[in-house]
Amino acid sequence: SMKNTETSTGYDILSSHQIIYLSAAINTMNDEVLKLMLDNPPEILDYTTRKQTRDKLSSSEYRVTASIMLSGKGFDPIGFYADENNFVPFSGKLYSDSSGTDRPTIELDIDTASENVGLFGMIAGINKPVEIENLIFTGNVKTSSYGAGIIAGCISAPGQKNNYGVKVSNVDSSAHITSTSGGDSYAGGLFGWGDFTSVDTTIHPQIEFNDINMTGTVTAYGSYGGGLVGYLCGQSQAVASNQLNISLNTIRQNGTVESGPSSGGIIGGLFGAITCQDGDVDNANSVAELKAASR
Repeated sequence: SMKNTETSTGYDILSSHQIIYLSAAINTMNDEVLKLMLDNPPEILDYTTRKQTRDKLSSSEYRVTASIMLSGKGFDPIGFYADENNFVPFSGKLYSDSSGTDRPTIELDIDTASENVGLFGMIAGINKPVEIENLIFTGNVKTSSYGAGIIAGCISAPGQKNNYGVKVSNVDSSAHITSTSGGDSYAGGLFGWGDFTSVDTTIHPQIEFNDINMTGTVTAYGSYGGGLVGYLCGQSQAVASNQLNISLNTIRQNGTVESGPSSGGIIGGLFGAITCQDGDVDNANSVAELKAASR
């Protein structure tokens, strides 16, 4: 149970079972699962208690202390996006204390017809950016729908008004990401897609990649396949100072991107109000092999 590994700043993740329980708690607010997260839970949890517990879990910090293997047979991505009125993002932090080759590995094996798949279904930086730090990812994420990335299928979507973005630091991935959807695939090495058009224009969202090493593959049967992100769209009416800002610092992209229209070694498609200021792109090397999708 999670309550046994609660720390002063969040929770320690020791096993795949904890992530499976965490996903069920956040995605379904199931009574029995939530009780595993609470000390001395009441017999029946009222809606307010269930929602407060989910909100705490979805915004907490999680320190990964051991390598983890997650298979699609028992695992649903954490958080989800169904439509602009029905979504639950993860808004916390996932990290390890190791910075070298001893970083823990998260391995995923997902083959599904569901949209928005990865370790997380949806993330959003509510009040501050989501942080992913000091981790190694591997495995396979495959969907016949849209939205696939090893970390998250979706990082912002219509209806999400509060989103400060995401910061990824010291992450390696050798994962294979595939969307066999013939329309918009939205497949990326780390994130599938992000649509920031609903984000309040007083917010200045940031997407920051620092020290990223990519050696896997991205295959998009449809459009929008990218080495890091498949598709990004900024706020529609943002003033210049608050536009979605993308920052790339020391990116090594040595993988393969195979996509229909709109593909890229770093990002597949970029739309709307987005800035990438001078100095925000530092040592971003993409030697990704770009190929037209054949199926």
